[in-house]
Amino acid sequence: MNRLMVFVIILSVGLAGCASPTPNPDLVVKAVRATLTASAPTAVQGATAPTIAATRAEPTPISAAIASAEPAAAAKSTDAPVQAPTATPAPMATPVPTDTPLPTNTPLPTDTLAPTATDTPAAPYVVASKTVNLRAGPGTNYPVAGSAAAGQQYEITGRSPDGVWFEICCVNRKAAWVAKSVVTAGGDTASVKVAANIPTPPPSPTPKPTSPPAPAIQRPGMHTRTRIGTWEIQAERVQNEKAVYQYDSSKVAMGRYAIVFVLAKNVASGTQSISNSLAPALRDDKGRIYDFSDPLTTERWAMIYAMWEFSVGKSVFDDINPGVETPLLMLWDVKEDVQSLTLILTDGRNRVEWDLGDFANIPPYKP
Repeated sequence: MNRLMVFVIILSVGLAGCASPTPNPDLVVKAVRATLTASAPTAVQGATAPTIAATRAEPTPISAAIASAEPAAAAKSTDAPVQAPTATPAPMATPVPTDTPLPTNTPLPTDTLAPTATDTPAAPYVVASKTVNLRAGPGTNYPVAGSAAAGQQYEITGRSPDGVWFEICCVNRKAAWVAKSVVTAGGDTASVKVAANIPTPPPSPTPKPTSPPAPAIQRPGMHTRTRIGTWEIQAERVQNEKAVYQYDSSKVAMGRYAIVFVLAKNVASGTQSISNSLAPALRDDKGRIYDFSDPLTTERWAMIYAMWEFSVGKSVFDDINPGVETPLLMLWDVKEDVQSLTLILTDGRNRVEWDLGDFANIPPYKP
């Protein structure tokens, strides 16, 4: 609205200028300022809003404004010339804000891997591979506490210091021990520690007296004199007979009679017989042993017949005086399939064996 009024005033001045002399510029400026001042709204204290009547000033007639301004201008003709209003400097251009640098990308936190679930190791155990003994301690010298059947399982509660035995639970509500070699172990056996309470080993049993060593064996040839015990013996020959005779009577063998002739000398201080001081026997090529442990009734009769037939006065059952050397006869009834024989004499500490040769091919004494 103010701009419209200014425009009207300027237009009126212009029109008036066309009809009158050129107006004084100072007067015009003052008139304009007065008009603008009169048109400015007056603030009323305590009013909530300005009214149109209070804010609108009546326009001053241009001719009156000019008329009132001219005497004032004339009165101040001696004043310094009025300077033209200084042009209001144009507002400085507001600097364009520089681009705020974008914040650098903050690296996103990496995903924390969830802890891997670790399986709890299984408790150590043993399974019997077969029926085995369970003992009261880690060793076969401990008494047997029970037994475990094949497939039976027990918990491992400890081990022996050398790791050869496991302590297990339980046999009759007590700990027992089983050899590692006869069971299959499973579970976390690496965690098994040495048992806290290992039973004291039982006292060692009194050793049994050892058997005397086997007698040393001598193997002399035929016709070689050998000392054995309190005798000097020399094997001379062997006969292969089916029967033996005494006059018109005979004794027939079940198999074949092996008749052995030896020279024997008693070197003891008293009278003795070979059957009482030595243990004569024969061994055939098949490992069978023929001895005089049986009653020998039949063989003894056959031996008497053979002594008569071969003119030998003594047998292994007869006593021989000290220092006497005499021929002796020994007789055994052996199997028909015998091929070779060995004569054996032993006193329990010494042993002499004579190879009697190819018995099957020895010709009979009587055809």
